[in-house]
Amino acid sequence: IRQLLSFSRRPEVLPTDMDLREVVKAAAEQAEAFRKPEVSFVKDLGDRPIMAHVDSMQMQGVFVNLIKNAFEATESGVVEVRVREGATTFAVSVRDTGSGIPPEAVRRLFTPFFTTKRAGGGTGLGLAFSRNIIFAHEGSIELQSKVGQGSTFTVFLPRGGTP
Repeated sequence: IRQLLSFSRRPEVLPTDMDLREVVKAAAEQAEAFRKPEVSFVKDLGDRPIMAHVDSMQMQGVFVNLIKNAFEATESGVVEVRVREGATTFAVSVRDTGSGIPPEAVRRLFTPFFTTKRAGGGTGLGLAFSRNIIFAHEGSIELQSKVGQGSTFTVFLPRGGTP
C-alpha cells in the first residue's frame, strides 16, 4: 500500500555522499540471480570513486530493477552496466542485447501497471517506481531500444547539490 501511495507524492529521499560505483556494484550482485547461463554480464564501473549525493538503498533498488529487466529480456547475449562521470551529471547505463521494446510500448513504459511481460510476469510497477525515485533525486532516465537488438536505459544524476 505504501508503494502504491508513493505515486501520489514525491518519494522521500535520505541522501548521503556515496561512491556510486558501490551502489551499482551491490545492485549488480543482487540482480545477478536472474542471469541466464547463456547471458554474459559486463560491469564497467571505472577505476576510481564517483562520489554522488544519493539515497543508496533507493538507488540500489532502481539499478536492481533495470538490471533484472535486462536479464529477463535477454535469452542469450550480453547485459552491460556502466558508470560514467560527465561535467554536470553522473550516468549509469544498463544495456542488453535482448528482444528490444516496440515503439508503441516505449511511450507507455513508465506508466504504472503497464508491462511488456507475459501475464503473471510483472506488475508494471518497477519502472514507474524507478522513475519516481530518479526524479526525486532530480535526475532523469532515457531509453534507447530497437526491436530484436536490445535496449539501453541510462540514468542521469546531478553532480553536487541536495535532492
